Amino acid sequence: MLKHRLLTGSLLIALLVGVTWLDGRVGGAFVSIEAWQRAFGAGATPPRGAVIVAFTLLLVAPLLGLEIGRLLRACGSVVPASIVAVGVPLLAAAVLLAGTAGAGAAPALLPIAAAIAVGLAALLASARPGAFLPAVQSVGGTVLAAVYAGGCLGGWLLLRQGHSAWILGGAVLLVKSSDIGAYFTGITLGRRKLIPWLSPGKTWEGTAGGILLAMLVGWIWASWSAGAPNPADRVAPALGIALGAVLAVAGQAGDLAESLLKRAAGAKDSGNTLPGLGGVFDVMDSLLPAGVILPLVLLAAVSAG
Repeated sequence: MLKHRLLTGSLLIALLVGVTWLDGRVGGAFVSIEAWQRAFGAGATPPRGAVIVAFTLLLVAPLLGLEIGRLLRACGSVVPASIVAVGVPLLAAAVLLAGTAGAGAAPALLPIAAAIAVGLAALLASARPGAFLPAVQSVGGTVLAAVYAGGCLGGWLLLRQGHSAWILGGAVLLVKSSDIGAYFTGITLGRRKLIPWLSPGKTWEGTAGGILLAMLVGWIWASWSAGAPNPADRVAPALGIALGAVLAVAGQAGDLAESLLKRAAGAKDSGNTLPGLGGVFDVMDSLLPAGVILPLVLLAAVSAG
């Protein structure tokens, strides 16, 4: 099991580096600034990071949505997994467009419109004569899954708009370092269970190890960013350490949220796409909350600077 985990983890890191490198090489926006501003008005900026955006919307988001949809169905909900698989990338794209389409009420309503569309699609797909409660549960589960997973992924895509691909890749490694620290500290030093009825393998010692490693990686990440040519990419060491601690705690919360869903579904993993690691959701669970925290914190840091 550990051998498979290490092999798959190494391949995922190589994939992350490859996507980051390719995105840095391709860079650029999907369309010209002039064309984007003709469509959305002055001040709008076209999305950057074509490779990362395409990789996220066409591969990661649909797989993530499909796994969450299957877990919800295993919980007894009539959630249509296919609609969740479409809804997650739709919400992610809506958040990205809302953040790049300039100021105004219309762009801000894009994620709301996307969520309503997903809810209506789920209602139409699950509605049956006399079965009103299952249809309502289907809408609630589908919209919740799409908004949570898609909204958080959209936050990661928004982060790419103001920062380089390498800063984004470093942020992913920062978040996952907490998982790595928690895992190895837990299996070597773990004694006291964190929440035994929810996640028996997690310990207080592992949690502390994850936080400490994330703080160390946060400091390294911030120190490395000092030489970035884009001032927006430069993260103060103190902020890097603080982000490491905050994202480690948020990542644990995301991990426990997925554990709750898997327990309700009676599933050990969200899928079997990644040998030794489970499914895409098993890998992304700690990354999702960071998609909301990182853009807000780094935007505030840039504004304050």
